[in-house]
Amino acid sequence: MISPFGLTIIKTFERFKPRRYLDAVGVPTIGYGHVIRPDETFPGKISEADAVILLKQDVFVAETAVDRLVRPPSRNYYRCQREALVSWTFNLGEGNLTESTMLRRMNEGADYIEIAEQMIRWVHGGGERLGGLVRRRHCEAIWYMGAPDEIVLALARKAWR
Repeated sequence: MISPFGLTIIKTFERFKPRRYLDAVGVPTIGYGHVIRPDETFPGKISEADAVILLKQDVFVAETAVDRLVRPPSRNYYRCQREALVSWTFNLGEGNLTESTMLRRMNEGADYIEIAEQMIRWVHGGGERLGGLVRRRHCEAIWYMGAPDEIVLALARKAWR
């Protein structure tokens, strides 16, 4: 399960938005980056408490994907590495993790520097390089490499500025 710190970092990246909006690539979203499914309706606003519930459900899906797809011995990683991967997967989805060179190289035993280099390649949305994603990926890569929590949090706070 993700730590409170890991959840805080994802919340910081996503920023709470109480009303439905279209993300950078036009996907209907609400709360802390919750992708609105066709069977869901959110008339008006949602509370931050409800957004946190959705976030925890979505993070659990990302955690499950990471735990299923990352094979031993690669799974012998630190909390910061797992949580950086969960954040990456939360943002980009299980399908992108499954198809990524990052996952393949991780499962082949690549070192943590190569994995961090692979992480930062994923900065495009809708065919464009997005500055916010560049900053987020660099923060996740630094998190993955074991930067102290206070540095990761400071970088996450700057990710969308």
